[in-house]
Amino acid sequence: MIIAYLAVEFAGAAISGSLALVADAAHTESDIAALGLALAAAWVVGKPHTVWRSFGYLRAEVLSALANGTALLVVAVFIFVEAGQRIADPPPPEVRGGIVSVVASGGLAANLVAGWVLLRWSRQSLNVRGDLGRLLREKYGTPHVTI
Repeated sequence: MIIAYLAVEFAGAAISGSLALVADAAHTESDIAALGLALAAAWVVGKPHTVWRSFGYLRAEVLSALANGTALLVVAVFIFVEAGQRIADPPPPEVRGGIVSVVASGGLAANLVAGWVLLRWSRQSLNVRGDLGRLLREKYGTPHVTI
């Protein structure tokens, strides 16, 4: 569902000319990758320890969090550069606000559904619990994009 919404969000950003939607779409893309990494790490951590890995695979969750943080940093730099280019090259593009509002409201619904799905996994993995918290906190960012 979130992957389908990602396509809608990128399309909405292209049609509306909104950098806020581009940023939110890039963030949604990093969320998808983070969820995949967190679920993969939760599966890997469940593997039994071996002679060569006396602590098992507990490091997988930390490495997935590191990869997620690095991806978010790359997205932030991209958005910062794009915003700087828009400021330096007037006139700014006209943004179609109605499209932005509709797409941002759909983002709220997608985050709430994804949070509901992740709720059952949140007791088993620290990364999944973190992703659940992030998805639920993102619902507070929707009004900023909508306005």
